[in-house]
This record gives sequence, C-alpha cells and structure tokens, in this order.
Amino acid sequence: RPGRLSRPERIAVILRGLPGAGKSRVARTLRDIEVANGGEAPRVLSVDDYFLQEVEVRKRCEETGKDVKETEMQYVFEEEMESVYRASAIKAFRRTVDEGLYKFLVVDAPNVRVEEFHEYWSHAKTKGYEVFIFEVLADVDVCYNRNVHGRTRDDIYGLASEWEACPHYMCKLTGLDAVLREDDLAPEDVEEVEMQHEEEDP
Repeated sequence: RPGRLSRPERIAVILRGLPGAGKSRVARTLRDIEVANGGEAPRVLSVDDYFLQEVEVRKRCEETGKDVKETEMQYVFEEEMESVYRASAIKAFRRTVDEGLYKFLVVDAPNVRVEEFHEYWSHAKTKGYEVFIFEVLADVDVCYNRNVHGRTRDDIYGLASEWEACPHYMCKLTGLDAVLREDDLAPEDVEEVEMQHEEEDP
C-alpha cells in the first residue's frame, strides 16, 4: 500500500463509472488531496471537455434589469461524436504522458468496456507510470437523477448492461471512501488519506 512518502514517482489514475456516478467529483477530490499535501495539481483529462460547446443564453442584467445575450460553455452530448472524442482523449493522454511534464495524471471518462481504457493503461505503463483503476460505483437510478449531462435513463441502463469487469492484471485503487463522503475536505481527512491498491491474483 504505497503511502505518500513511498508511493511510485509517476502515477496515473483511470476513473470509470456511469454518467452521474461522481467521477468528476472524485477527480476534484484527488486534486484537492494532492494540493493540500503540498503536491502539484494532477493533470485531469476529461472526455466531457470534448462535448463542451459555446451556447448563447439570455440572462437578466442586474444593473439594468434587462435581458441580455451572453455566450457560455455548456455540455452538449452528441452520440455520433462519442467515438471520435474518445479517440481524441486517448491521443491527448498519450501526448501528455510522452511529454512527461506531470507526475500525476487522472483520466475522467465512463470507460464502461475494457477496450475503452486499456490503451490509457498500457501506454502509461510503458512510460513508467504506476497505473490504478478507480471504479466510481452508484445505483443506476441514482446516476440518472444526478447526471447533469441530459443522459436518459435508457442511456444509463444501456451503459450499465455493457459494464465489463476490470482485468485481474490491473491494480484497483481503494481507500478514498472517507473523503468522498463530502465535497469539502477537512484537513484531518486529507492528512489521513493514503493511496491503497488491490491487485488480484492472476
């Protein structure tokens, strides 16, 4: 169980979970833990970023009381682009790994099937990273009720039906339950966190 002082020099954490399971929250928590303990902020690569689009919205101006048009970035899911964006995310990850500027990487994506995250795992391994898989699990209905991306219940149930078990040769990260219960991290919680992993026998 690698603690902060004895853990590997380079770490990659691959998150996987249904939309609405809380992957982005886990990514933020990992970042906050690292920074709170004096480390550099991990590089988080999120597939969601590829679905962001500039959208024109109308808002009430507080000074004039009139409606004004503003442009903001919003998540717009396009099923036909999913495979393209997934490939782009993997390409960006490979480039980030090859550049070697970050010692701590976090991948934020559903990664329902093994083929969707195996290339992240294999490329990072070949470049000297210790790679951990962190499964963010939640009930399908819970995921549906709190997903902010407009995915339908059928979408999420469909993904759940395609879920594949993590291969036995990959290390699964555990030990973050205490700090994931709350968005706000208390200093005592942060100090007690250690990165533990379990590796199943082949």
